[in-house]
Amino acid sequence: MGGKHPISIFTDQDAAIAARIEQVFSSSRHRLCLWHLSKNANNRFGLLKSNKNFKNAFYKCLSGCITPNDFEETWKSMINTFKLEKDDWFNRLYGLKEKWCTALSKDFFSVGILSSQRSESTNHAVGFKANKSTTLTEFYSIFQATINRWRKTEEKDDFDCTRGMPTSELSMSAILNQAANIYTITLFRDFEEEFKLSVASSAKFKGNVGRTVFFEDQGKKFNSKWKIQPSLAHAKTLKNLDGCANIV
Repeated sequence: MGGKHPISIFTDQDAAIAARIEQVFSSSRHRLCLWHLSKNANNRFGLLKSNKNFKNAFYKCLSGCITPNDFEETWKSMINTFKLEKDDWFNRLYGLKEKWCTALSKDFFSVGILSSQRSESTNHAVGFKANKSTTLTEFYSIFQATINRWRKTEEKDDFDCTRGMPTSELSMSAILNQAANIYTITLFRDFEEEFKLSVASSAKFKGNVGRTVFFEDQGKKFNSKWKIQPSLAHAKTLKNLDGCANIV
């Protein structure tokens, strides 16, 4: 890594790992994997596990809040409503809020990653069947088989792309045409799904205070309110999301 610390590190709630990260990567942002956190939390819910309102409030605290104030209000309301003031696990979790709440992590760039599942998914995609008892010879054979499989997949994708441009059930707008020219058919289908979701989203005007305009994103599972400030120098609107300036 050339002596450079990673910007962020995602792990489960292992205390030993957390201590080593603080010691070795002191300038890195240690984040807790939301997938592991959700899985562990589900075992702590008890009778609340079947309470839809509680689960919605909890998962909104994890990743549905936009601002720190929004998170604090949602967390306090959840704790008071469901009488969790004396619950040790929730109190410890609140003490670690800087490591898991997305509303408190907008000051650094994380490419929208929320869990360690990305690395685990990569391992799965590689398709290795190796384990701790695999010998070096066996590992080499697995590696060669994986590379051959990748090459065959690439050859098939190249052949499919020579047969013509992919079509879409949507009108082939300029952005879809560009994607069809750049991506393989498989990747184009992934892009097409994301494009459908973006088209289906909607924003409802909620009012303004001075030059600050408030919108509500009605496409989210949780109602999200955005504060948008028009730029004086450019004919575009920016909003801050996960450390990025996004053009609306």
